Amino acid sequence: DIWYRKHTQKRIVLNNLEIRYAHIRLAYLANCELSDVRIKYPYVSIGGCLYLYNVSNCKLTKCEACSVTNGQAVGDGINVDTDDTVGGENNLSLSARLVDCWSHDNNDDGYSDHDRSEVTVVGGLYEFNGKGGITPAYGANDIIFNAVSRYNSGSGIFATGNPTENNGRLKTCVYAEGCVCYGQVNGFYAPESETIIQAVNCVSYGNNIGYNGTSGHIYAVNCKSNDATAKSGNVTVQTVNDLN
Repeated sequence: DIWYRKHTQKRIVLNNLEIRYAHIRLAYLANCELSDVRIKYPYVSIGGCLYLYNVSNCKLTKCEACSVTNGQAVGDGINVDTDDTVGGENNLSLSARLVDCWSHDNNDDGYSDHDRSEVTVVGGLYEFNGKGGITPAYGANDIIFNAVSRYNSGSGIFATGNPTENNGRLKTCVYAEGCVCYGQVNGFYAPESETIIQAVNCVSYGNNIGYNGTSGHIYAVNCKSNDATAKSGNVTVQTVNDLN
């Protein structure tokens, strides 16, 4: 663990590293860069293979997170979080960027962030996880480009959990462009009332439901579906040819 009580400008760089049977946890850092870091088979009590807590300006490139052995909801491959229970410096929006990462075979989500997180996901593969592939939650605001999420037990791209009154967010929001989801219960899923996904030029196929806005809402622009059910619930499409 690398853990500071206050945000620090110290720069943490990890490159070409493989860790087995343990996890990485970085907290209260203002600069970190991980590339070609592989975390495998950890048993963790919080977060996941890679846990980023109250960090900013953090970039992960071609990192792998797999096979968390803890069976509880803390078994994410990559977990990003903030503290929304206190004010001041701890209650900050954090920024992170994931580029071409691979998160697979974890007990919960491949990737999940929460509260005031603001994360950009570029490319990458999220597969064979126990719940969702990419799962922003409880007030997170994410931008996702060209990611593939497949063969997860629940959903591919999954905006879940209404924000709490402490974290200052009104919605859990996802902008997904050029993403592909297949082989799951839902391709794109917005189940709660304050969850929104805007999908642009996305493709969903081989799922039970392609674009599923139950109590939330999905806005699909030039998206395609070859699923058992193309859309269900609150889904707005740009043109009549969308999802065909």
